[in-house]
Amino acid sequence: GLPSTLVFDIVWAPDGTDDIYAATDAGAYRFDSAAGTWVNLMGVEAPSTTYWSVESVPDEAIIRFGTYGRGVWDYRYDVPTNSLLFLDGFETGDYGGGGWLTKNKKAKLKSGAARGGEWGARLKRVTNIERSIDTSGYSTIRVEYSRRTANYVAGEVLRAQWWNGNNWVLIESTADKDWADVSFTLPIAAGNNPAFKLRFRTNSHVAKGRADLDDVRVYGTL
Repeated sequence: GLPSTLVFDIVWAPDGTDDIYAATDAGAYRFDSAAGTWVNLMGVEAPSTTYWSVESVPDEAIIRFGTYGRGVWDYRYDVPTNSLLFLDGFETGDYGGGGWLTKNKKAKLKSGAARGGEWGARLKRVTNIERSIDTSGYSTIRVEYSRRTANYVAGEVLRAQWWNGNNWVLIESTADKDWADVSFTLPIAAGNNPAFKLRFRTNSHVAKGRADLDDVRVYGTL
């Protein structure tokens, strides 16, 4: 862990991990957000001295520390590999083809619901679709999709949610009428989670109330 010492400078990791790097009187340290602990970075190669400053150099995957009387010391971090875990543009023309479970017949695939391609998902009135996606071994889970709504009245929304193994957690709640391509990075608990699920829900009680979805993607980093 981090000893009782003076901290002169800190910087957030630029790689999406939420790690923190600290320049201290006791040396160079990194807060490992996944483990919840501070790690001494100096090992046997870094100079044993006071570290005054720290900055990130993302183009070179480097965290650069300034020391007292020993120049600069560069710590090179691993660049996460971004992987596509799930993709569905609904072009099979069938929810089952994409592995989706549907609540009722109010969830259909329609050509008029497509953002691109031939088919898109249309959720009318009160319904939902959900998909299990095993995120084991991956962190920094990001969800992207295109969506719009139509004919909603006050209080009616499209909700995107993810399952953490115990509860559904809200990603967003929207009644936007125009197509929008959105992207959300989920909390840490979404990663390395074999129980992860993605769900889209509607709650309209208007006969023509609907939401359209297309191009659903889920990414993770190794």
